[in-house]
Amino acid sequence: MLRKTTSLTGLFSFAALSATSVVLYFEPHGRVAYWSNWTFLGLGKNDWDAMHLASGVLFVISCLAHIWLNWRPITAYLKDRTRRLVVFTPAMCLGLGLTAFFCLAAVRGWPPVSQILEFNEYLKDLQAAVHGNPPYGHAELSTLKAYCGYLDLDPALALDALIKAGLRVDSEGSTILAIARANAATPQNIHEIVTLALRPDDPFAALPPRPPEGTGRMRLADFCAQHGLPLDKVLDRLSAAGIRAEAGMRLKDLAAAHGVEPAKIYALIRSKAGG
Repeated sequence: MLRKTTSLTGLFSFAALSATSVVLYFEPHGRVAYWSNWTFLGLGKNDWDAMHLASGVLFVISCLAHIWLNWRPITAYLKDRTRRLVVFTPAMCLGLGLTAFFCLAAVRGWPPVSQILEFNEYLKDLQAAVHGNPPYGHAELSTLKAYCGYLDLDPALALDALIKAGLRVDSEGSTILAIARANAATPQNIHEIVTLALRPDDPFAALPPRPPEGTGRMRLADFCAQHGLPLDKVLDRLSAAGIRAEAGMRLKDLAAAHGVEPAKIYALIRSKAGG
């Protein structure tokens, strides 16, 4: 009974661990997930992270129990034809080598692991382009007053704009997340209502003073689409500053090609010069 339960627990926890690993592979970065209230199959990022950790712990426990219950068969794998114990058998060396290579390749950026990690970043960047980036880390936890202070907006006017949009807001001391939840919306929706109401005619002016997290990894076309910026005007602004850019270039790659920081590219886009 114990052996059967241990084996089946290991099997089921491995299945759960594998399923949650797949979800974690394509889920958005935390800042994007919290900003957009991202869910998959009705569960949010925190739920999937918790399930992944719990199933991983259970899998490790079941594996340890499995090793203890099957110690003799396992040691038999380490014996040669004369039944002598040989620790570094060909099979063990191959398994150990593959594991070491994948771990080292993840740190050093060696293929094919590097391609796996790069595709993972591509998926997460794609999610950011779809769902939007917060103006700063955990902006959803800021009060409306603090949020407006960061974006150089009048909190009283922002509060009035939300109320006129039909949203229920207690005060400027309410957090963006609380406002969103009270109105069955997302923090991104609240952000869009405020910026559209207070800066309706100039999408460039609606950009935060400092680049939102993850901006450097975004392609210029995706960045423009997310913030409602006309791509041709952005290219003109950069060109006027001596920056040759293409729509498919990442902002960090564009910055590196011209020997500047990504924040400098962002500042040139936000600047009125050349607009």
